[in-house]
Amino acid sequence: MQHFANLFDAALADSLLGKHVLIGITHFDAGGKIVRQKQVHGVVVAATAEDGILFQLRGSRTGTEFRLPPDTRGFVRAKPGEYRLKGTGERNQPAALLAVSVAEITGLPPAC
Repeated sequence: MQHFANLFDAALADSLLGKHVLIGITHFDAGGKIVRQKQVHGVVVAATAEDGILFQLRGSRTGTEFRLPPDTRGFVRAKPGEYRLKGTGERNQPAALLAVSVAEITGLPPAC
């Protein structure tokens, strides 16, 4: 994934290992209109510039793996408190919660 080379911070990625993350994903169409949004949460189990960031999901998706591209720019420490996933109603309050928001444009060829 060479096109992500400047977007991956190895030190930050290492600090993500074992952290519980709330992931928000927004899908846009080619015109910039929101097509759908979803949220998932899980624990970071691997993070490399070659393979991206791998999560073991929790809650209603326990046992499922989820992978993001090797881009660490969207990770921020979440404010303390309870978080509720809009799609499932799940509530979680993990101690080491981080949040990342990912935008995907549908209907366009993949970037290279």
